[in-house]
Amino acid sequence: MTPTLSLSLAVVGLVQLILAAGLCWRKRPPGFIALLRLLCVLLAALGEVALRSSGEWSSYTHLYLVCFSGCFLLGPMMLFYVRSVIGVKSTFASSALHIAPSIVVFATAMWLGGVGYESLAQTINTHSAGLDLTVLHWLTKLSLALYIVFLTRDIQVFNTALQFEYGNVNRLSMRWLLNIASLYLVVIVFVQSLAFGTSGGKVDVNVTLFAAVELVTTNLFILLTVLFGLFQLQLPHSIHYDPRDKVQRARGPTAFDHEQLQYVSGALNAQVTQGVFYSRTVCLTDVAKRASIEPALLLDYLLSVRRQTFHQFVQQIRVEYAKSLLIETDSSIRDIAMACGFDNSNRFKLAFLSIVRTRPQLYRKKNRLCR
Repeated sequence: MTPTLSLSLAVVGLVQLILAAGLCWRKRPPGFIALLRLLCVLLAALGEVALRSSGEWSSYTHLYLVCFSGCFLLGPMMLFYVRSVIGVKSTFASSALHIAPSIVVFATAMWLGGVGYESLAQTINTHSAGLDLTVLHWLTKLSLALYIVFLTRDIQVFNTALQFEYGNVNRLSMRWLLNIASLYLVVIVFVQSLAFGTSGGKVDVNVTLFAAVELVTTNLFILLTVLFGLFQLQLPHSIHYDPRDKVQRARGPTAFDHEQLQYVSGALNAQVTQGVFYSRTVCLTDVAKRASIEPALLLDYLLSVRRQTFHQFVQQIRVEYAKSLLIETDSSIRDIAMACGFDNSNRFKLAFLSIVRTRPQLYRKKNRLCR
């Protein structure tokens, strides 16, 4: 490979990291976590290419670590822009439509990352001779460990969001996916570690155990990255029916006339003024009864006009009320959560973060500074 081509491909890998940095920063408004995540990716990438170039870390599987980090960051955003252009809405029925382009995007990003990092390793090889890479070796492992912690935390947050937002359907599917992923992890680590530890028909226990530890880290990183990327694709731009609402839609998307829109919108605003949505036991049927609206008509209005489930609508009303309480009162986060109808402060923080894109404490601090 010529030096010019090697340098060009190295630039491709670095550009991918820069793009990932921008997307990561915009996607995760709490900047500290985003910065830590990006730092882990950068350290893991640089450490990996340096160690591979020195011959200390020659396993090809470690190349996938940085490649999949690029997929994790670039894939969801690329698909989001594609969907915005073609106007595809994600539903349970069209999930298969999004799996195929997801695979294409992940494969493309992995290929670009692989080419870029491979050439970067060759470029660094000429400048890393004679250096002590022990510190870099452990720094890389620490970065990967921190990144796995972040991914695990994100999986848990999204699992909670799935349970709270969409009911048991998505929670069950995610549980099965995690079970399958765990089974895959056990099988692949067992087979690969035996392959590493077997020589001349004999199994070296020490080598096998060491390989198993390395492979658990590698494969767990890949699995969590892919799972988080796939669920990130489904969550932010999806319109799902809330399975806890017993009311079924009377028909498909309804073409509401002007009078119907005014009546339903006015009735809902009146319920908001009366504080109906701040009760923990609020449900669609009760709201429709209080507003003298057919439940099916109210559900049609929410799904067709507002593009929200009833639960999403209630969450938005509660968060808007919480925003005013955060600015105008000195009440604790727990007290505000209870006043807005949330079961506990954790669910309030999750809902607030998903809608306002910042934490309640930070929102209060910023707005008071502005005042």
